[in-house]
Amino acid sequence: MLEVMHVEVFYGKMQVLWDLNLQVGVGEVVALLGANGAGKTTTLRTISGLQRPSRGCIYFGGKEITSTASHEIVAAGISHAPEGRRIFPNSTVRTNLEMGAYTRRKKHDLEKRMEECFGMFPILRGRLDQLGGTLSGGEQQMLAIARGIINGPKLLLLDEPSLGLAPLIVKKMFEIVAGIRERGITVLIVEQNVRHSLEIADKAYVLQNGRIVLSGPAYKMLAEPEIKKAYLGV
Repeated sequence: MLEVMHVEVFYGKMQVLWDLNLQVGVGEVVALLGANGAGKTTTLRTISGLQRPSRGCIYFGGKEITSTASHEIVAAGISHAPEGRRIFPNSTVRTNLEMGAYTRRKKHDLEKRMEECFGMFPILRGRLDQLGGTLSGGEQQMLAIARGIINGPKLLLLDEPSLGLAPLIVKKMFEIVAGIRERGITVLIVEQNVRHSLEIADKAYVLQNGRIVLSGPAYKMLAEPEIKKAYLGV
């Protein structure tokens, strides 16, 4: 579904991604792991068109999207739930969802999508007229993900969905990610919680200083000595 080939990205004169290559297959959950500053968020921003690579190509469904505008990338089927939730705090839950569904212009289609979101996030049904900023942290993250999937994407980019959440909510969040895949949406997830990420992922890539240094099936990565030492405290 997604292929990133030899991508390099600069912020001004500072290079942050070096010869990046990764693939995401249809129906997979793929984890992108690494320490803070490794380039994980930049990778997602580059895929979604918010950051332009200075070199390399990105293909989605066999079509090159390297220079495609971000709103056209959304329309093509890629949604991005960014780090920090980035909901509209002074708008209602309903408005936040409608903003996420701007590519679904038919009212009937929007209502159908909302009902599907409520099936996954039932608590949002009772919060429709509540301002986004008044929700709890876990509820805001649910809203951010619901806003990302309400337009029916083929691929969801998830950036740190468990950040700042209580342990019990973290477990629920990863159950939600697994449920998204079961609904036919492919997921590329950036996440500091390495163990949970690898437990739900099909494969994983490890970024270090802007370079992929390790990749493979998720179950094998859990047993990798480097992963155990760097991320699992073993």
